[in-house]
Amino acid sequence: FFFLDEDHFSIVVGDVSGKGVPAALMMAVCKTLIKSHSENYTSTAHILTKVNDEMAVDNVNSMFVTVFMAIINIKTGELTYSNAGHNPTYVKRKDGTVEKLSELHGVVIAAMEGILYKESKVQLQADDIIFAYTDGIPEAHNANKEMYSDEKLDQFINAHKFKSAKQLVNEVIESVLQFEGDSERFDDITAMCLKYDKMNTTIE
Repeated sequence: FFFLDEDHFSIVVGDVSGKGVPAALMMAVCKTLIKSHSENYTSTAHILTKVNDEMAVDNVNSMFVTVFMAIINIKTGELTYSNAGHNPTYVKRKDGTVEKLSELHGVVIAAMEGILYKESKVQLQADDIIFAYTDGIPEAHNANKEMYSDEKLDQFINAHKFKSAKQLVNEVIESVLQFEGDSERFDDITAMCLKYDKMNTTIE
């Protein structure tokens, strides 16, 4: 997460294919390119289009990165976002309703050159909470080889009230850990949560 300028704040969550050093290097390059292109654009579609074109060149290992990127105008609450093959992000409204940002705006990053990514917009109100994550949460397994699942995450976020970004992250992670029990971790878990209140935006 970082500021593009005094009015625009960006959050990015990504997940790279593969493991080990090649995967770490791929993610490092992706992160660097996103920040670099964010200096010139406040459009998530433009940024991911540029990043994809550069990463797809000479991608000999056929690796890729799923990415959710959002840019928030902190004065107006307008959120612009693009999803490149990533898990949907949740907006938990102050009144308890949940909006799931499920729209995909392009394929995974680095799969092929020439992809023109799209973007969508949503309006945030004071005290709305944004929750983004990686597939390590819904794909967590228990001893019976059952997955935590997207449905269980949906139910959890809809059923509970969260006063803060930190509370939402902590309670989701605790729910996943309880589900896993003593089972070996299937994948790493990443979660990012932001509460918008115009003057004092907080992030976990």
